[in-house]
Amino acid sequence: MGTGSGFGIVFRASITNDRITGYSFDMDPVAGGGGYLVRLWDGSRQHCRGERVGIQAWATTEVTVESFRVAQL
Repeated sequence: MGTGSGFGIVFRASITNDRITGYSFDMDPVAGGGGYLVRLWDGSRQHCRGERVGIQAWATTEVTVESFRVAQL
């Protein structure tokens, strides 16, 4: 992973009074030593809520995971 600010994709999002609520999948070269993050945004504030995390694949899709870790931000 490189250096810099990173970037992400926002999904299941809405904007109310210029504040975003939804989720983002981010490539972050800084947080936790670099990696991929799923973040929950509520009123333009980042939250880490929930008790479950996982990987989903459809029907005949093959998924290989080299490393997977969960860290509280």
